[in-house]
Amino acid sequence: MLIVSLLAGIKPVIEEPFPSAEQIWAIGGALLALWFFAIGASVGSFLNVVVYRLPLGLSLSNPGSRCPRCLHPIRLQHNLPILGWLMLRGRCADCQLPISPRYPRVEFLLGVIFLIVGGMEVLSNGLNFPRPTPGTARNVLTTLESKPLGAAAAMHLVLIATLVCGALIEFDRQLIPKRLALPTILFAIAASLTWPALHPIAALDLLNATHRLHFVDLPNPSRWILQSPLIDIALGGMAGLLAAGLIKFTIGSRQWLWSRYGSIIALLWIAIGVVFGWQLIPLLLAAWSILQISISGDAEKLSIHPIRDLALVTLLAMLTWRWIAVYPQVINPSLIGQLSAYGLVTLLAIALLSVATFRLPREYAFPLPIIDEAFQPTPPAPLPDDATTIEVSAPSPDEPTLS
Repeated sequence: MLIVSLLAGIKPVIEEPFPSAEQIWAIGGALLALWFFAIGASVGSFLNVVVYRLPLGLSLSNPGSRCPRCLHPIRLQHNLPILGWLMLRGRCADCQLPISPRYPRVEFLLGVIFLIVGGMEVLSNGLNFPRPTPGTARNVLTTLESKPLGAAAAMHLVLIATLVCGALIEFDRQLIPKRLALPTILFAIAASLTWPALHPIAALDLLNATHRLHFVDLPNPSRWILQSPLIDIALGGMAGLLAAGLIKFTIGSRQWLWSRYGSIIALLWIAIGVVFGWQLIPLLLAAWSILQISISGDAEKLSIHPIRDLALVTLLAMLTWRWIAVYPQVINPSLIGQLSAYGLVTLLAIALLSVATFRLPREYAFPLPIIDEAFQPTPPAPLPDDATTIEVSAPSPDEPTLS
C-alpha cells in the first residue's frame, strides 16, 4: 500500500492535455466516416453476389462465397471487402487463377457512395434535407432526432444501392429481375410509416402556400389526415407510376426498349416516389430525360443505360435535395404558381423524352450478355497428346472382388 501511495503521488513529466470538444467530434466523425465506408464496401461485396446470381435465378445465400473458377469456399480472412482481393493479389488462394478486378471496384464504389451520402445526412446533421414549412409540424431531421435521421439515411442508401445493382446487371447486358426493386419499396413504406419525418416536405404541403392554412391549427382528425404518412407514400408511389406511364407514352413506339426495361423502370420510379415524395418526381424525370437524348445514335453503336442514368440523377438529387426542392416556391410562392411550376417541368420532361424517342432507332437488337471469364467455372484441362488412356474392364464373375 505504501508503494502504491508513493506511485500515485508522482506527477508525470509530460502532462497530456484533455482533448477538446472539437477534437472529440473530429475523432468521432472520422471513425463514423470510416464505418460508413466499411459498411458500403460490405454492401458492394454483397452486390457482387447479387449481380452474378440474381439474373441466373440462383440463391443469394446458398452456397456461400466461393471462387467461381474452382468453386472452393472463400476463407474468412480473404472475404474482407477490397482488402481480401489485395491480400490475394487478385488470385484465388486455391487454384491461383485470376479474380475479376470488378469485385474490389464495386466495393470501393459503394464505400465512397455510402461515405458521401452518410456524411451529408448524418455527419452534417441532415445538411441535404429540405426544411419543413412552418405549420406542417414535421420535425427537422438532425442528430437530436437520431432514429429518424438514421432511418432516412438507411432508406436512401438502400435505394441507391438497388439502383447501382441494377446498373451493374444492365452493364452485363442481362435482364434485370423485377424483384430487385421490391425490398426497397417495402423498406421505404415501413420506414415512412414509422417515422413520417423521413418526408420533410409533407405531401399536401402546397396547402401552406396560401399562408392561410396550417396543419397545427386544425382539429385532430383533419390534421392527422393531412399529415398522415399514408398520403406521402400513396402520392409518392402514384407520382412514380405516372412518370413510368409518361415514359411508356413517349417511347412506347420503341417496343424493343420498353419490353426490356418497362417493368423494372416502373418499379424503380415507384420506389423513388415513395422515398422522396411526389414533389421531386417531375424534376428527376426531366433530368433523366436529358440523359436519354445522349443515348441516341447509330443502331450498331448504340449504348443503352437507362438504369445507370436513373442511378446518377437520383444520387445527385439526394445530395442536393435541400436546394432543388424549393424551386417551385422560388418561381412563385402561391399555390397556383407552385402547381404551374410542377406542371411546366413535367411538360418539359415529356418534350425531352419525345426528342429522345425520335432519335432512337425503330428496331434494335440488344447484344448478347457479357461473359467475364473470371466469373465462370474453369473447364477441365485437356489431356496431353502423349497421355495414355488406361481402360478398366469390369471384373468377370469368377474373379474375386473386395467388399
